[in-house]
Amino acid sequence: MAHTRTLVRPASIHVNPAARSDGWAVLDALSFAYERGWLPADLIHVTRQSLGTAEVRLAASAILYHANACRIYKAAPASWVRQLRTISDQLGERPLESSTPIQRSALGALWRGLPSLSSVGYPAPSEWPRVRAPRRGNAGRVAPVVLAEVESLLMQAEQAMFGEESETLTATAQTLLSRHAAVARPGRGVEPTINSRHFHIEAPFASEKLLLLTSVAAANQARVAWHAKVGIATVVGTTASLNHVAILYGSLKRQAEMAVGRTREKGKTTINQRKSFLYGYAVRMGVRLALADRNGARQAAEPGGPAAGTVEIYRHVDSKRANDTFQRMLSRFATAEDPGSADLRKAVQTAAAGRILPPISARAG
Repeated sequence: MAHTRTLVRPASIHVNPAARSDGWAVLDALSFAYERGWLPADLIHVTRQSLGTAEVRLAASAILYHANACRIYKAAPASWVRQLRTISDQLGERPLESSTPIQRSALGALWRGLPSLSSVGYPAPSEWPRVRAPRRGNAGRVAPVVLAEVESLLMQAEQAMFGEESETLTATAQTLLSRHAAVARPGRGVEPTINSRHFHIEAPFASEKLLLLTSVAAANQARVAWHAKVGIATVVGTTASLNHVAILYGSLKRQAEMAVGRTREKGKTTINQRKSFLYGYAVRMGVRLALADRNGARQAAEPGGPAAGTVEIYRHVDSKRANDTFQRMLSRFATAEDPGSADLRKAVQTAAAGRILPPISARAG
């Protein structure tokens, strides 16, 4: 990428001379990270994991300053703009002088040393047009009416005392999403775009959270690549699949965390027992969501919807395209690992086909 497009250096910069050189080093490292697949929210995540609160505030300031100076808001994909606005709302922008030289040096070194991050559908800034092209259509996006109903179900699930009721409510939300996606899927000759989305996995219980994400993705015909050193998972699938995974994973993670929190308050479980519970919960919910997904597809094929055969063909085609794209992506990134999503997906789909719900070991609550 030409630096003049991502990092402008106007002559009239109001920073003190001591902050100038290492401040520019941070912005150079930021541009370098963007070119290797990192998004604004990813950089906040890895900074929070690796450095301190002061460096996170500095990271936000650098990201927002860079966005304004380089007019990123006009050219960046809509997802970038949403992330920038979230960073602005949550962290704000502070003057460069409010940070110390050692903080600026640490942040620049961290960002410059980051590995390339896997993604699909996110071109580097050097490949952006001068002005963002308008979005065409809403293919794969959840209709507002459906989304409102799904969010209501998941809110009820989170308020339930974590048992059969919350599982059933979450499965019902999956059924609604799958039915809507099958009915709204473009017809023959119009293939949905395969994209990716980054999910940030944080301690504690990072392995179990990754398994939960992988289970939700498997139930929605999506694949997961894992960057273990930075705690970021890349989920690959159609726009509809990615939206479903984001909605369901966020709710299930909260449900599991609340259940584990209740057991800790009661002092009833050890760390290993909590890990065992979360592992069993992830697998069980993967199967439950896969059953609900198939139920949604079946309902879409009922009178008034597309033919059953058509629904199955489209689902198979979309799943195969997502898998092929995932494999090509994985081959290009040395630091990305497949956390067993293929094996887990097979286990989830096999259990779902036999309508077998595995028990949750060490059920919490």
